[in-house]
Amino acid sequence: IEMQFNQDGTLNGYPKIVNEGSFKNDYERAAAESARRAVLQCQPYKLPVAKYERWREVTMKFNPKDMF
Repeated sequence: IEMQFNQDGTLNGYPKIVNEGSFKNDYERAAAESARRAVLQCQPYKLPVAKYERWREVTMKFNPKDMF
């Protein structure tokens, strides 16, 4: 999931699911959508403003297989 943040820790736009076309089934798509909803619900994030350039753009890897 690719996301961009504002300095106040809110998301700047809607998180993008990367490689969305590579899903093999509806379960993978549902897991990705669930991860995106979690990212949206957890904002605003408490991140150090002094390091904004480091966390302004984030790509988060999410693999449902790692959950089990």
